[in-house]
Amino acid sequence: YLAEYGRDALRAAVAATFTLPGVPMIYAGQEREMTEYRGPMKWHHGDTGLTNVHRRLSETRSETPALESGDLERIDYHAETEQAIAFARESDDQRVVVALHFGTGTTTVTLPDGIDTEDLVTDESIETTASSDGIEVDVDDVVVLQART
Repeated sequence: YLAEYGRDALRAAVAATFTLPGVPMIYAGQEREMTEYRGPMKWHHGDTGLTNVHRRLSETRSETPALESGDLERIDYHAETEQAIAFARESDDQRVVVALHFGTGTTTVTLPDGIDTEDLVTDESIETTASSDGIEVDVDDVVVLQART
């Protein structure tokens, strides 16, 4: 991701690693901006903010059954840019909606109705706006929201 899309997309790429199906793979490469280094992960070197993103996404995945083992589902969404995507993950116990933005700054993504406003990554309530197509949310890099069932 770093080579293809640059640093602006790095946090969304890390978020994709933790929110898409499969085991998150982190091996001290591009996801840590260490493109030439191959060796043990040096968590205490480099970008502390990026390290915190990895840790928080790891915690979110561990605390969220749908992210750990849920099925991937297409959802209807609308974004201001082609650099944004949204999808759902659903397990027996839970359904979440994930919005990722690989671009610079913030974009607005319109998600289906029936989602809570607490971002499971930050544990903070986010602002939403009702529209005729659903719920509009602003996404810097990642937002994970609980869907109401």
